[in-house]
Amino acid sequence: MKEKANISDHLLISYLNQSATAEESQQVEAWLAAGVQNQVEFDKVKLVWQHSENLSDFEAIDLGRNWRELQGKIQRERKDSGPKWQIWKYAAAVLLVATVSFLLFRPGPVEMQQAVASNGPMEVLLADGSVVWLNEGAVLDYPEEFTASTREVSLTGEAFFEVSHNPDKPFIVEADGTTTEVLGTSFTITEEDGEVLRLVLATGKVRFTKDNQQATLTPGQMIVVDANGKVSKSVNDNQNFMSWKTRKLTFDNTPMKEVISDISELYGVVLEIKDKEFLTCPMTTTFQDDSLKDVLETIELLFNIEIQQNGQLYQLIGKGCEQ
Repeated sequence: MKEKANISDHLLISYLNQSATAEESQQVEAWLAAGVQNQVEFDKVKLVWQHSENLSDFEAIDLGRNWRELQGKIQRERKDSGPKWQIWKYAAAVLLVATVSFLLFRPGPVEMQQAVASNGPMEVLLADGSVVWLNEGAVLDYPEEFTASTREVSLTGEAFFEVSHNPDKPFIVEADGTTTEVLGTSFTITEEDGEVLRLVLATGKVRFTKDNQQATLTPGQMIVVDANGKVSKSVNDNQNFMSWKTRKLTFDNTPMKEVISDISELYGVVLEIKDKEFLTCPMTTTFQDDSLKDVLETIELLFNIEIQQNGQLYQLIGKGCEQ
């Protein structure tokens, strides 16, 4: 703010926060005693200062300049007939109220939260009603409140999003240098060791961006980003892409090579088929909330094979359907 006649705002602020020297305090008090208008100016500065956090906030408003502009208009209006000058008197009061309101209600720093799924999948409820399910090992950074024009979160790992519909405030997920923008939909994002990212859309519509590559997805489609950063779009033909959340595996004439891949991913183990002929054997069945032991015993019975365990490694021995 600029200086007033005979005194500066900085000196008044020093007086208000009790940092003024004895000589400076005497100067302020003498100025206050010099006239009623000085007391009015002082009260105005005091009101704004009490609701500002620091000197830069106070100076940014430049209340003195705006106030003088209004005072000039008041003087001009007083020369005219009628009560129009009264309007400007009220306008001056409105300016002061608006200034204080700006200081009181301006957005503060956004409080960020972090959710880490360290012991299995976890559910996270966001402030807008959106729900995020994190797979084990995933990390989600998100604001406590969505105060900006967009709803932005950051993901590392794998997660399923059910986004609350709000066409005026797009939902944006940042993951491994990519941006996924939605209005209201459900989808999964999988980030594998920062090298490969996969997005599968369940419902709704999303716009995916990486560098200068962009693609729009509709339900059933997927995006894959390879280790070189190349983006490709295709149809998702893996109905078990959500098994980590649903705990359900469905196989419909599925080759055993894909079966053991889905089982390995869900249970966090390694399945190895010793006989190559067994890799193409088809399997049709559904597992829902079954233990790994039950799943493997079912495969043993269906294909008359033997399964040997060595730590987290399970070897499937036998020719299966070729036998």
